[in-house]
Amino acid sequence: MHYMIVSALLTALSTFLSVTLMSSLTRLLDDAELQRGNSLISSISSLSSIVAPMLAGFLLAFAPIHLFTFLPFSLFSLAALWNMRLTFRVIPSAGEESSPSFWTDFQSGYRYLFKQRVLTTLILMALVLNFFFIALEVIYPIILLDRLTFTAFQFGTIEAALGAGLLLSSLMLALPRFTIKRPLMTLFQSIALVGMLFLSPVLPLLDVIPSNWTFGYFFVFSFIVGFILLRANIPIQLLVQRHTDPAYLGRVIGVMESLAMGIIPLGMLLFGFLSDHVSLTLILGISSFGLLVTVSIGFFHLRHDIKMERLPENQLETEKTSTSAS
Repeated sequence: MHYMIVSALLTALSTFLSVTLMSSLTRLLDDAELQRGNSLISSISSLSSIVAPMLAGFLLAFAPIHLFTFLPFSLFSLAALWNMRLTFRVIPSAGEESSPSFWTDFQSGYRYLFKQRVLTTLILMALVLNFFFIALEVIYPIILLDRLTFTAFQFGTIEAALGAGLLLSSLMLALPRFTIKRPLMTLFQSIALVGMLFLSPVLPLLDVIPSNWTFGYFFVFSFIVGFILLRANIPIQLLVQRHTDPAYLGRVIGVMESLAMGIIPLGMLLFGFLSDHVSLTLILGISSFGLLVTVSIGFFHLRHDIKMERLPENQLETEKTSTSAS
């Protein structure tokens, strides 16, 4: 019971921390540094997802349990002290002052969010896309462990390849050479690529891939998916941070996190149930089709904004001025 309470508290506090961190980047970094900041945060997260389980397993095997539990407390305390040293810039905001009532505050942020066309489209897209991505999360272990009978070590190595792809992509995007100049186009291209790759895990089940190549095939597949996924996540973060009034940024990111987390249990239940009664190929095929349809609808809805990304900066300002004047 104590373990469940501690786990729930840690999960809740981690969510508070992630929302606060992402919403405060615009007050810590200039606009030109936002991509680098988001990429470095993603690279640290990816690296920790690879190193932390190995380090935890080592400590659990060789260190006393009380030392093992005291270490996270020390690290969280150290992180809190470092966070207290951050200096936030004051950014002029056109938004309303924060309301004294939590519910009123939440409602005002919700109303603001759905008045912004680009943000509304991105959040609705993210909701549908997260739902279909869960299909791959559910089906992937079934294919590897049940159908292809991979060992736990092989499965863990393939999972690590996903983190390695995320890490390499985040490190590359932190370099000025790989600055994303057209985030909307990059987002749609990345999601479309993932949608086309969705049927790849079932190819070994159809004997399209030789059995002695399956481990390397899935290793490369996981690496590529991790690499492309980050090229979708970073543009979303940049678009939300740049299109949202600073007064509402925390609430907008909070709504996005809530919707993303809320859709996970539904997707897990649905696709877990379907995997026992429906062909895995059919499930991933429908999910791939759903991803591509969602991307196509979003692309059509934001086609004018995507076109605006191609314009030079001075011409873009002129276009915005003429649009607002009309």
